[in-house]
Amino acid sequence: HEYVGTVGAFQAWMAATGEDCFEGFGWVKGMAPYYVYHLLPNQRITVNVGINSWGGRHAPIETGAEDFLSIAQAKWRCGLTGWWVRNIVCGDTAYYNILSNDWGMVLFYDPDVPDVARDEFPQDMLFRTRGYVCMRSDWGQDATFVHFHSGRFETDARNHGDNNSFVIYRKAHLACD
Repeated sequence: HEYVGTVGAFQAWMAATGEDCFEGFGWVKGMAPYYVYHLLPNQRITVNVGINSWGGRHAPIETGAEDFLSIAQAKWRCGLTGWWVRNIVCGDTAYYNILSNDWGMVLFYDPDVPDVARDEFPQDMLFRTRGYVCMRSDWGQDATFVHFHSGRFETDARNHGDNNSFVIYRKAHLACD
């Protein structure tokens, strides 16, 4: 569950040799959208479905995802990732705190990539590989949020009981996994 070392090693290798090992690592590119679309309306915490219990945070602490997304923002020139890093991650007290709050923004974040405003995000997103779809009425404070899970998440199928589960949220949980 620890990705910080991998992404940091790829970045160091690219700086030393010029060889780009990031290609084919779609999960790094898609990490910020995955977390953004799990945020509950008007909250800095994510929905809990299956094994996605992130303890009241914006991302699971064991991944250290917030520590390498400034690299992803610059690498893929992603305005949605930039919005997540600047508005959700920065200022949070994370366990790792390696690149997110200060050094990532200084060393990797590309200020020439404009952040996409939250109200410009699409209202839904399908995460086909994980079998999740996140939908919302809008990105406002009182938005209705629906999350549906139907598909494998882990190769060991430890959450098979959560298949075909859903969450409906509007100001509070109306239906829960």
